[in-house]
Amino acid sequence: TEMLAPYLSGAEPTAKLDGAEKFLLEMCKVGGLRQRLTCWLTMLTFETRCHDLQAQLQAISAGVKCVRTSQSTPQLLALVLALGNVLNAGSARAGAKGFRLEVLLKLAETKATVTEGDDAGVSLLHHAAKCAVAKWPDVRKRFEAEMLPLSDVSNVKSALVVADIQVLAAELGAVEREYPQHEATRSGSDRFFEVMKPWSVTAKKLLTKLQAEVQTMKEELKALAAYLGDKILPDEPEQVMVRINAFNVSFCKACRDNERAEHLRKKQEKAEAERAARRPSGGAPGATPKGKVPVKAVRSTKDHYMNRIQGSLRRGEFDQMKALQAQMKTEIEGKIGARRASIAGRQK
Repeated sequence: TEMLAPYLSGAEPTAKLDGAEKFLLEMCKVGGLRQRLTCWLTMLTFETRCHDLQAQLQAISAGVKCVRTSQSTPQLLALVLALGNVLNAGSARAGAKGFRLEVLLKLAETKATVTEGDDAGVSLLHHAAKCAVAKWPDVRKRFEAEMLPLSDVSNVKSALVVADIQVLAAELGAVEREYPQHEATRSGSDRFFEVMKPWSVTAKKLLTKLQAEVQTMKEELKALAAYLGDKILPDEPEQVMVRINAFNVSFCKACRDNERAEHLRKKQEKAEAERAARRPSGGAPGATPKGKVPVKAVRSTKDHYMNRIQGSLRRGEFDQMKALQAQMKTEIEGKIGARRASIAGRQK
């Protein structure tokens, strides 16, 4: 501006300036140029940014809806709860009515108790997947399809959406404060006021609608957390859906792992049967066939019942599982009582 000052005052002729310099000279003659350009930039980008934010809000709303209407989600959460109560039988944590969703992320890290027919080191998640498929054969495909909208929510942060809307509100406020100052100077060549006034009215309506959708989003996320029995995080309320989505991905992977393991087991059994058919008849009487592992005898009441309880859980027989739990408790309490009576008798 300092370099163009002589030309603006008329002290220097403008004929020797090139096209770009003449354009810059004319721009400097416009009053409130910086404020006008800021307003024009807001106007040019406002609608696109609003639509981008609306798409994110709609993705969150669709994610909430898919979890609330899912048939598989409550079934699987109930199964995980039942499995946890079986494993915690006899402890202070037995008989729980619910659990925090963060537990779902730890299932793959927890190793299940090894029982007859189980492979050593199998995770609790794979065990839960096996129980679920035994009870609901189509659960993997159904759960995967129901949770499909959650894939669009994984990268959406509600706090960032709210912050972006606040930025839009601040920019629109700056426009509303600026354009009235140019009402007195409007002319045929200066239409800033005439353009900005009606646009600001339309933009205000769009922003108000967006703010209402944000409030709806917050209420939906709060209701979803209550529906799932979890606590909502003030800064990241969408974490409820993120955890469900993570469980969906890991659960479906565990189901596919189990399918591959079962296919391999059947393939090995078939190969072993074919080898056995080719062997000469005979062999040591009472010998254990090759490839077969004798089942160990159950030596204690608790081990006996836990094997049967976990077998019922794998088969999805929850009523039988509860009956076995009650029997185990009664028998153990009876043995403890008898032992205490015996000790008391010897002390007399």
